[in-house]
Amino acid sequence: MKPLFYLITLIPISLVRSAVNTYTRFSLHTISKIYKLTLRNLEISFPRMLEGDRKILATQSFEETIISVYETLQSWSRPIHLSGKKYSGLKTIFYLDKKLIKLTG
Repeated sequence: MKPLFYLITLIPISLVRSAVNTYTRFSLHTISKIYKLTLRNLEISFPRMLEGDRKILATQSFEETIISVYETLQSWSRPIHLSGKKYSGLKTIFYLDKKLIKLTG
């Protein structure tokens, strides 16, 4: 499976984001179970929230879920020492932890 994941993740993440944004712009995501479930969870969690706001949150959640799947495949297909290099937040947290360990001994 690792070679398949690697081939899938050769597509740049910016292209994946653009494809997901286009997909949601045409409201094609509204027929997916992920979107419907998220929308229902938001209705239960935030009953006073406006319907339009819930739909915006559900759409954003759908987009980020798809991007997270792509990033997961990307990390699974790379060696462990390379998997986090594309994500600057991970690198920053890693170095911060190292500095804290040095300071606290």
